[in-house]
Amino acid sequence: MRKYWYYAIFICIFSNQNFAQDKDSSPKFGVHLGYALLDINSNVFVGDTQSGFFLGASLDFNLSESLSLAPKVLYANYSDVGFLHVPIFLNYNLNEQVYFGAGPQMTFVLDDPFNVNKELGIDLGAGLGYNFSEKVYIEARYAIALTNRINEDVDFDEEAISDPDLKYNGFMLGFGYRF
Repeated sequence: MRKYWYYAIFICIFSNQNFAQDKDSSPKFGVHLGYALLDINSNVFVGDTQSGFFLGASLDFNLSESLSLAPKVLYANYSDVGFLHVPIFLNYNLNEQVYFGAGPQMTFVLDDPFNVNKELGIDLGAGLGYNFSEKVYIEARYAIALTNRINEDVDFDEEAISDPDLKYNGFMLGFGYRF
């Protein structure tokens, strides 16, 4: 699990180095927490929906008056299974309160009791946020899995399942606070 935190810290530091030259783009650190919903889509396992919570940290880099880069590191727990989500969204401010964001997301499975998951998955996400003030906001986002999460080492009956598939799509609704 420690290596996942190293990945996340590396991304945050790398992002900070690239955008810290401009005074207006100095990052705003924040915390984020809320409700998480995971939709399991598979032709191997019975599809299911798991609910849980998430919490994490964010950085917000202003690129211009209407654009910002917003990487986050979010720990999510769905029915006692832990995930680490690392979305890197480009946010567009529609006005001072409302923004739309989209971008890639890396998802790491932290707990895999059956050893069927690849450690890393790539998702594509989008979301909408509302700033109550300069510091407090609410955000809803949805991420669609782009990669198959089945571990190649898992042996399935090839007559029954010729192309095993497992994908996790996720919805998050949460509050954030920028320092």
